[in-house]
Amino acid sequence: MPDLTPFSGAIGAIAGATIALVGTWLTWRHQFNMEILKDRQALRNARRERLRQTYEVVLLTAVTMRQAAARLIVLFGDETAESRGKELNELFEKVTADLDHARVRLLLEQGTDLVYAQFEKLRLQFIEYQQLETDKRSGDRSIRATDLGERRRQIEADVELLRAAMHESLNSLDEPVTDVRLAERSRRRVLPPIKRWLRRN
Repeated sequence: MPDLTPFSGAIGAIAGATIALVGTWLTWRHQFNMEILKDRQALRNARRERLRQTYEVVLLTAVTMRQAAARLIVLFGDETAESRGKELNELFEKVTADLDHARVRLLLEQGTDLVYAQFEKLRLQFIEYQQLETDKRSGDRSIRATDLGERRRQIEADVELLRAAMHESLNSLDEPVTDVRLAERSRRRVLPPIKRWLRRN
């Protein structure tokens, strides 16, 4: 086996330079991954905030529908069906001022298909309920109180399904981005073998 003692200094210098280059590269890679991570986190946080604001508008409308469905079955004091209808219309005008924009945002955002579909289902349920209640007041005897009760229960169930779909959508945006941890594992895998080689030489 050839005697490499005269070259040990040169070998050590080369090894040291190699370690320095590898360390520099790994540091740069880590910093690069950190910047990517920060960008992804910023985009995710911005999207989460947009969805929260959109969901607030949609859920407020849904809850108002549920309340209105219960309100349509009772008159208070000297209240008439006309005055009650006027009160509900004014309430809906207030809470749905931004609804059209919110529905468009749901169509544009990724991962909101279930929320949009659930809200549209609820909206149609409420429209049908309103029509049934109006027809019953107009004297349609084929519409029973139990029919309206079943529709109200369905509306209540749809509101809860909508809320659950929103929570599921937002929960996925609360999960941490793990790119940095992957980069750190790569760094730990590369450095120990190099350190062991230096100790042997």
